Order: sequence, then structure tokens, then C-alpha cells
Amino acid sequence: MSHEEHNSEPSSMMDEVRIRVPKPNLPDEIRFSAPLPILIPLAALAAIAAIAFLFSRVLLAVPREAAILIAIVMAANILGGFAFAALRPKLSRSQRIELAMVIGYPLLIGIVIAQLGFGAPAEEASAEAGGASAVEGDAVLVAENLAFDTDAIELAAGKTQTIGLDNQDSAPHNLAIYKNEQAGVSQEGALFDGEDVPAGSSTENEVDPLDAGKMYFQCDLHPSMKGDVVVAGGGQGGSGKNQDGGG
Repeated sequence: MSHEEHNSEPSSMMDEVRIRVPKPNLPDEIRFSAPLPILIPLAALAAIAAIAFLFSRVLLAVPREAAILIAIVMAANILGGFAFAALRPKLSRSQRIELAMVIGYPLLIGIVIAQLGFGAPAEEASAEAGGASAVEGDAVLVAENLAFDTDAIELAAGKTQTIGLDNQDSAPHNLAIYKNEQAGVSQEGALFDGEDVPAGSSTENEVDPLDAGKMYFQCDLHPSMKGDVVVAGGGQGGSGKNQDGGG
């Protein structure tokens, strides 16, 4: 055997060893294991957000007193259920299902109440049936979400007029009439200054006879709630929504 053949034999053996040694596929490992610490928290947050949204919809759909009671019982059930699960970690699958049903039964009761409409206020049902405010007057303003339902009302000149104010908002409102917007900003020289109407209440304001012309009305408590008063000679007053005869 020549010297060159003798030297090449170890080299061939080393090549064979190098070929047989498995090499770890790091990119594949990272691809399969790295997303789990990210996906699990994201999935948990998505589930919590979905449950919270569903629960909020149920609470908003039931009467206030029922919503408070459901929320308190649900919170107590969640705390008690998780405390029970922590003290007994080896619960069977059937026991876990029963525990989940006990925790969630207030939510089920709320859904039933919302669907059947138990405890709906009588005035709310009346408003849905009538389709309009129960307040009457030569003109009617409805306050809701810190805004009046119209920015123009019509009154008849030279005679006492009634302006109904139906406050369907969660804050008190009033009605004041001024000669123009500048007087309204300073809240001085009001031609009419109505009383404050609490949230959920209504009133009918008796306005002394006004001269014909264009004037300005606003809620002094929330001056962004404003509009024009058109006082016409003779004729019937009304809300701005009826000016075109449509509504």
C-alpha cells in the first residue's frame, strides 16, 4: 500500500463520520415552539374580551336593579368557583362542567330576562307604543345625549305659547330664550328662563307673548344645546321638524 493510499483512508472515514452526524434543524424548532408563548395569552385575552362583551350586552338589556343583582351574583360565583377549584385541583371533567354551569347561571338568567322583557319600565313601553314624546305644547323639545332633537322651533306671535321639554337624558336641562346668540352666551336679558328639569322628567313651559322675529334658545346648563326660535305673526307654532309639513 502506498503512502498516499494510507493517508487517504482516515480522511474517507472522517468524511463518513461527518455525514452520519445529525445536525439539529434550528429554524424548524423555532418555528414550532416559539409561537406558543404568544398564542396562548392572545387566545386567553380574546376569550376574556368576548365573555366581557357578552356580559355587558346582557347587563345593558335588563332593568338597572336586575343588572346590579346579576353583576354581584356573577362576581361572587366567579370568586367562589375559582376558590373551590384551587382547593380541589383534581376535579373530574363532569365536576368542572358542573362548576362552570354554577358560575355562569346568572348570565343565563340575565339572557332570559332580556329576551322576555321582564321589568321593562311602563313609560318605556308607552313611548315605544306611541312613537313620540308624551309631553304636549305648541312646540316640543326632547333632550337626549346632551342634545335637543331639533335646532329650530316655531311659535305664534302675540299670544302665550307652551313649549314642552321632555328630558330623556341622564343630566338636568332647561330652556331659555334670548334675543340673539350673543345674549345667550352672556346669559343676560333672557326673554324666557325655564326651570331646571331633572333627568328622566318633563315639563311644559308657559312662554309669555313674543314679538314676531327670529330669536335664540338654549339650555343654560349646556349651552351647546341651542337653536333658533322663529316667531311668526299669527298661525300655529310647532317644532322645527314639522316646518316642511313632513317630520
